[in-house]
Amino acid sequence: MKKLLLILFLVVNLFALGGGDNFKNINSSYSKDLSIPSDHLKLVNKIIAELDIPLSANITKVRNEIYKHLKYVLRDNWYAKWRSNITPSNSRFKNSKVRFVDMAIINKNMILNLFLIHYPEANQIFVTRIENYLTTYDGALKQYNKYKNKPKQKEKQNTDTSAYLKKDGYMSSTLFLVKRPSGYYQYIDSFVIDTK
Repeated sequence: MKKLLLILFLVVNLFALGGGDNFKNINSSYSKDLSIPSDHLKLVNKIIAELDIPLSANITKVRNEIYKHLKYVLRDNWYAKWRSNITPSNSRFKNSKVRFVDMAIINKNMILNLFLIHYPEANQIFVTRIENYLTTYDGALKQYNKYKNKPKQKEKQNTDTSAYLKKDGYMSSTLFLVKRPSGYYQYIDSFVIDTK
């Protein structure tokens, strides 16, 4: 019965989306969490619904974990674009038990690419976050010097125009690209969220 209610919830929300390009217009039937602003809550609840997290999971814990890892980008007139199992019209994996959400959240300072894969049999969500920053040449060099001096950070590659730093023992790295007068850096990390 719970599974049927979740499927009904997903179907209603998918029709309400009108194509699913903007999370900010989504209504969710998940319970309200007063510590999360309503437009942020709609986004997080949409991610939970797209990942087909079962009602037997600890939804509050999952919601708070997802929100913790993306709330910093939900400012400065943010908006979100997404893709999931149902996006490609010719996909054969629409009804797969393994579900994914691939989204970009954009604000005036950065773009966050967020990729989540729910493995229901393992009761875990694998998450990769990619923060993208466009800056000046000097701004990128300043960030490079800041990151390379962090503990356990190792320089894996360095050329005249780019650098790759990797934190030993972690699933995180930072890429830098400079070409006067511009600079760019990208912070990448991955982690797992338990659903139970």
